[in-house]
Amino acid sequence: MGSTEVAGAIPLSNWNQITAASGSGFALLDSTGSSTGATLTWSAADNWQSPIPDSPGNYRMMKGYLDDGDASNTTVTVAGLPASPYGYNVYVYFDGDNSTETRSATYSIGSTSIVGIDAGGGDFAGNFLQAANNNAGNYVVFRSLAVTGFTLTAAPLASSGSTLRAPVNGIQIIPVAYQPIVFSNHAGTTLAAAITTTTRPVTFTVASAAGLPASGIFPVIIDNEILWITTISGTSLTGSNAEGTTAATHAIGANVTEIVTAGSRSQVQIDTNNGVGAAPNVVSYSATPTFDLSLSRSQQITLSGNVTSSSFTNITPGQRVTFLIIQDSTGGRTFTWPAGIHGAPVITGLPANSAALVAFMCYSTAASGMYVDGTPSINQ
Repeated sequence: MGSTEVAGAIPLSNWNQITAASGSGFALLDSTGSSTGATLTWSAADNWQSPIPDSPGNYRMMKGYLDDGDASNTTVTVAGLPASPYGYNVYVYFDGDNSTETRSATYSIGSTSIVGIDAGGGDFAGNFLQAANNNAGNYVVFRSLAVTGFTLTAAPLASSGSTLRAPVNGIQIIPVAYQPIVFSNHAGTTLAAAITTTTRPVTFTVASAAGLPASGIFPVIIDNEILWITTISGTSLTGSNAEGTTAATHAIGANVTEIVTAGSRSQVQIDTNNGVGAAPNVVSYSATPTFDLSLSRSQQITLSGNVTSSSFTNITPGQRVTFLIIQDSTGGRTFTWPAGIHGAPVITGLPANSAALVAFMCYSTAASGMYVDGTPSINQ
């Protein structure tokens, strides 16, 4: 892949390319092309490729892969990552040359294992789909890993045919603090023509490009779908749907609103619920608390024990909500966020009487549509 090719569920350039089945000491660059000081060591039985087009970007990234032709495990070790205050999200992409066979593999980092199901009867077609909850897809995500290095193990699990495989097509390592998405009032326009296909990437036309970036990568939201725009030429935009949203059709005149990633363009946040100065919704401690987001844009809990699971109700798209999670006089309490939430920091091992303040923007009525807004604050 060329350094300017953009690929991934988090669309970025400067992919590090390896061509051998095994190697060590490979120096890794970041998405700006700068040295990270991190290195890569990997071992697979061989490498292979799927019969998809060798087109720049997503297709090229997904075409070749580390293969386990003898059904052995593949390992990939990353060492020497820069410290990230809130950890890393690690995206592992897979799509093998499996024809009509449906194959599954177990992808593991440390004590966390995720099953990835590669459905038979179709190859990568330009869209990324997270494999979760026993659903087929083409990538898995390990979230909020508090590490400066890790080893990924890909182990074949099952097949509808006679061949076991655990392909590894690519890996993205995303600092949690850089992943969040927030609303911005930088630019808004409408669709000049309907989007009638759910195939992504998709090229579409807007009524006006005034205020939109002239180049680079930026996200917009159309109805409930977030699209990462990778190419803009006048009023013609090309984009891929973002992780956590579903590709859909959109009518002419639908609103197209630019949103921005933390650390990029200046951010103007829009609070649409419950008004300025609303009192927090203070939730009593339990190991499985429920937070009703319709009661306040501010949620608060004091931990007198560990929270093993939590849930959010009455989530409103466009809502910005903050959570103040306070440690009691003992401290060291853990808090588990709802499954599927994006970019939430790991809350564990904090001192007595400290607090974590975390803000989210909501893009759907489910926790899987919530993204951390800005950098969480830990007050010790």
